[in-house]
Amino acid sequence: MIVSVAFIAISFQAWATLLAAEAAASACQPESESPGACLSSSAHSSTPPWRQASAFDVDSMDAELDLDLDIELDGLKVPHHEIALQEQDLEGPRAADPWSLRCNIMRLRSPGPREMLPRASVPYIVALPGRNDELSRMLQREELLQKMGNVTCTPSRAGSVRRGIADMPLGEYIEQWMGRALSPNPEENRYVFGEFGDQWAPLRDKYNLPPCRVCFRGKATVTIGLGGMHTGAPWHFHDAAFVEVLHGAKHFSLLPPGDPEIPSIDEVIKNLSQLHWHRQERPQLEREGRLAGLQECVLHPGEVLYSPPKWHHGVVNFDHYTA
Repeated sequence: MIVSVAFIAISFQAWATLLAAEAAASACQPESESPGACLSSSAHSSTPPWRQASAFDVDSMDAELDLDLDIELDGLKVPHHEIALQEQDLEGPRAADPWSLRCNIMRLRSPGPREMLPRASVPYIVALPGRNDELSRMLQREELLQKMGNVTCTPSRAGSVRRGIADMPLGEYIEQWMGRALSPNPEENRYVFGEFGDQWAPLRDKYNLPPCRVCFRGKATVTIGLGGMHTGAPWHFHDAAFVEVLHGAKHFSLLPPGDPEIPSIDEVIKNLSQLHWHRQERPQLEREGRLAGLQECVLHPGEVLYSPPKWHHGVVNFDHYTA
C-alpha cells in the first residue's frame, strides 16, 4: 500500500531572544528557598546543561522503549506515560533497522483548551490530533496530483545543506522521484522541503499552528516537506522549531549543542544520507560509547516534535512517499 507522507515544520527566528529575555527576567537567586527557582542554573549541578529545562524538571528518563516521567510543566503535572510500539512497526520496514524502534524523547500530554506548549531546552513530543485534518486531506497523493500536479516544486539534494535545487512539476517529483531507492550518496537523492512559492500558499495558510506563546503568523515560518521511503534531511541544526507529521512515519534523531561528536558527524554526513549514517557510522560510535547524548523517536500522524534551538537533528522517513 502506498501511503502519502508530508510534514510541517515551523521555525521561530526570535525564539532564542525570547528565551534569553525570559531567563533574565527570572534570574535564579542562589539563596532562594524555592525548590523550582534554580531550574535553569547549572552552576552547582552535575546534570548536563542540555538536560536542564527552563520550564520543567525531568525527574527520571529511561532510555528504553518505556519512559517513566514525572514532569512539572508550567505548573501542570504530566502523568506516567508509556510508549507503545504499533504492530506494523515490528513487522514493517522499520524491523530491519532496530535503532528505529527506540524512543527516549519525553512525551507530554496533550494541552487543554487554554494551555500553551512550553519553551524548553530539551526536545519533547506531544499529540495534537485532529487540528490539521483538512490539510492532511489536501496533501494526499491523488489530491496533490489533481490540484497541484503542474505546480513547480524545488527538490534539492538530500544533504545537510540545501543545494543542488532543481525546478520541476510536482507531478514529476511524485511519480518519478519519490519511488526511487535511496542512494548512500546524497548528491543522487532529491527531497522537497521548504516550498515558499505563491502557489504553495494555500497549503501553508491552511495549517493550524500549535498552541504556544509565539505560534502565530508573522513570527512563525511554515514549511512543507514531501519525500520517499528512507529519504529525509541529514544532520543539521537551526533555531527552535515544531515539526508535525501528517502522513506516514518519521524517525528523528537529535544531539544537544556542544555534543563532542557533532564535528565528526558534520564531516561524514557531507557524503552520506541520514539512513546510511545510521547503518554505517552509528554502530561503531555506539560501541565506543560516543552517542550517550543521542535522543530519538519515530513520530506518527498527529504528533508534534519540539526541537530546541541549535540542537543537531536528522530525519529518516519510514513510509512510501508518493505524496
